[in-house]
Amino acid sequence: MARSVAVIGQRLAPLLGETPAGIAAQLLRTTPDGKPQQTYVGQPVSAPAAIDALLALRDGDLRRVGLEPRWERRYPAGSAGGSLLGVVNFEGKGAFGLEQGLEKLLSCGADGRYPHLKLGSFRVASADAQPVPSLAGYDVELTIDSVVQRILHEELSGACARLKAAGGSAVLLDARTGDILGMASAPGLDPADSRTWTQLAQVFRPAQTVYSPGSTFKPVMLAMALDLGLVNRNSTVDCSPERGTFGRRHISDTHPIHGTADLKHIMVESSNVGMANILTRLVPEGSEKDFELMRPVYERLCRLGIREPTGIPVPSESAGLLTPLEKWTRNYTLVSVSFGHEVSVTPLQMAGIAASLSDGAWRRPRLVQAIVDEAGQRLELGIDPPVQVFRPETAELVRGYMRAVVEEGQAKAAAVAGVPVAGKTGTTVHERRKGDAPDAKAIETHSFIALAPADDPRVALVVAIEQPQGFRYAAQTVAPVTGAILNRALPYLGHAPPR
Repeated sequence: MARSVAVIGQRLAPLLGETPAGIAAQLLRTTPDGKPQQTYVGQPVSAPAAIDALLALRDGDLRRVGLEPRWERRYPAGSAGGSLLGVVNFEGKGAFGLEQGLEKLLSCGADGRYPHLKLGSFRVASADAQPVPSLAGYDVELTIDSVVQRILHEELSGACARLKAAGGSAVLLDARTGDILGMASAPGLDPADSRTWTQLAQVFRPAQTVYSPGSTFKPVMLAMALDLGLVNRNSTVDCSPERGTFGRRHISDTHPIHGTADLKHIMVESSNVGMANILTRLVPEGSEKDFELMRPVYERLCRLGIREPTGIPVPSESAGLLTPLEKWTRNYTLVSVSFGHEVSVTPLQMAGIAASLSDGAWRRPRLVQAIVDEAGQRLELGIDPPVQVFRPETAELVRGYMRAVVEEGQAKAAAVAGVPVAGKTGTTVHERRKGDAPDAKAIETHSFIALAPADDPRVALVVAIEQPQGFRYAAQTVAPVTGAILNRALPYLGHAPPR
């Protein structure tokens, strides 16, 4: 037996890419009671020439060898993209993630046509699409860069572990196109290891959870105020604590400004009082429910895609939440929205919103860029035209204030040597959500948005971490994660000097 196995190992080794000893060891496996065990050699034989050669060599000891086709799924990225990719169940159907969202494309229709599947706002094929000679399903090309994806996964999961956080998200977009270069969720999972498929890990947080953006929304609202003529680059605003009263409501600042401040100072100190006093200039006191005066703000928020999912093929993608205009009030909704409350977004939506501050245009984030059939025919998926929300010069001005947040404020940990970074921190607390444990407490989310390089943005980054332990401010938690990601990703993408 041992001699026969050794001969088989020597003859199969060149075809399987394994050593003769390695093959022999697999063939000599036995059952717990010592009986020979039927064995499948692990390496695939995929080339037709190799299969033909193997069949031709079936003489002598090779008569003991059978050839049986088997399918195997492999995940080279491991857990780096596990929650995004998802897994298939025992019936071979996608259970969650892209495996489920792209099931029709990956398995294809029986007639060989491209299925009429809508990806985001792009219809893959029209009703008169011609059949293509393939019944094996299609390859799907994502916009994801595997290196960027691994960077996000490593830095996010490492930070969540250090901070003992409940979970987190990180999204990196190409600011010029809206293409998603990386999108990580923590806790994550390994598609090849079912032990990691926990209920929490199956939640793809960048697209399936919403949070209040808080102070990270202030640059957006300031850009809106500038375009509406409520302030200009030379304006100053009284940010004194006593100016935080609006009707029966009083708001405050973590770091109060006693007196007036210019717009840069308001952004660096993250003044709620300052932002509220800017936005309420839109509606005179006593006109609490003048919806028409507040409509310009509401409509611009809608143009940022808040009320609808982005359309990426992740099942159960969430839409953001925005109070309907007919329920807006000056002293509550308008004040709250000015510093990122009474509005909720997914991290992916927030990345698209942050990217709009690169040139003033909102672009729908894109995840699928092409599908390819068995013969190599490509169907390119287009990009939605950009929606202009802010004037380009307004976006440039606000980025300058955001750059001061990183260079002069508390977010220095997000800096990158040799590359200007525009950023903003945010810390919000919101009540338990549906599906949370009955004894769960209010959820605190620390988040950060960044544009780099600040003077000509190529990427937009959002990092959000839920329930970090041991620190009070986002500058202490997510800003260092943002800096770690940018210091690795920007040189790789060619937007910073090599390290």
